[in-house]
Amino acid sequence: MKKILTFALAALMIISMTGCAGNDNTQKEQEKVVTSFFDNIKEYKLDELEKLGTDDYTDVLDISSITDGFKNFEDENVYGESFVKETENFVKKVFDKLIKEYKITFDDEEENTVLVKGKRLDEKSIDMTSAQENINELAQKYQEENMEELSKIYLEQGQEAMMKKIFDDLSKELYNPLYKELDNAKYTEFTFKFEMVEKDGKWLIDKISKEK
Repeated sequence: MKKILTFALAALMIISMTGCAGNDNTQKEQEKVVTSFFDNIKEYKLDELEKLGTDDYTDVLDISSITDGFKNFEDENVYGESFVKETENFVKKVFDKLIKEYKITFDDEEENTVLVKGKRLDEKSIDMTSAQENINELAQKYQEENMEELSKIYLEQGQEAMMKKIFDDLSKELYNPLYKELDNAKYTEFTFKFEMVEKDGKWLIDKISKEK
């Protein structure tokens, strides 16, 4: 009887340890996906970001609102190569600073749920009015100093060529006020809940909700 009891206890311990190991491996895989999520944000790899979620995944960070505002400046024929490049560099900087820090934990009461707490950029702390005023001053000063040349381009090549010249010449200066505001921006705390689902042997983000 004693041997049977000893064997039963040993078997129970093995089963328990195997279960824990399996759970640990699952959490490691889920953590890897969530870490990749934040890595891709920081590195501005939005195509890779989409691969981490299911069709039901939602944009909890409002990433589209950040990128959509700059899509109008992607046409080199209108804004010139230099300005388009500076726009891309600025957007990359925004994403690099979007998440300052984060910590991943697991919800013991909810299976396949990952909790992430950290600090994210507080867009409300960015003074766009001040930045816009500085940009307007730069544009006004440039126009006054280059009026003759701009008028000539306008008469000979048209308005589109003139605007391309302006954006090309001011490509770096126009973004300086925005960089300044971005550097001075504050951070706010966040808590996100990631609901994970396994599909074809691969863990994906099914839903992200704001807890705070």
